Amino acid sequence: MKHEHILTQIVDRAAKSGAGPLASPFAVGASQNWFNELGSVASFTFNNGGVLTGSYTSTVSNGGGTITGPLAGWYNGYVISWIVKWPTNPPTMTAWVGDYINVPGGGYNIETMWYLVSQTATPGDPTQFWTAVNAGSDLFLPQ
Repeated sequence: MKHEHILTQIVDRAAKSGAGPLASPFAVGASQNWFNELGSVASFTFNNGGVLTGSYTSTVSNGGGTITGPLAGWYNGYVISWIVKWPTNPPTMTAWVGDYINVPGGGYNIETMWYLVSQTATPGDPTQFWTAVNAGSDLFLPQ
């Protein structure tokens, strides 16, 4: 797969440069809220071993109000990812993957790509798979 070839190139480049990993900007034991351009809030707790826990409250939902789901994920250096299990029927989850970015002039944000996947009316039917997947991006700012 393409991502595996890219990972090989990254590991090879790091080995040749002799550069060690960057320290993570996320402090173990810290809890932080980050909000996106729609006003949704990711509440993170940064645990030992790069484990991320918390909750996510979305301001946009099919029901028209807010919806909150548990969040689990990981952080490693400046890279972060998490997934939210939504309390919906049909079952739905969203996964974000992104980078912690220093902003010129001061400040920082988390820039992400996301996939939202929901169970189809006929689970396992390959003809419905892409109707169940939505993708996009979010910019998160510290609260």
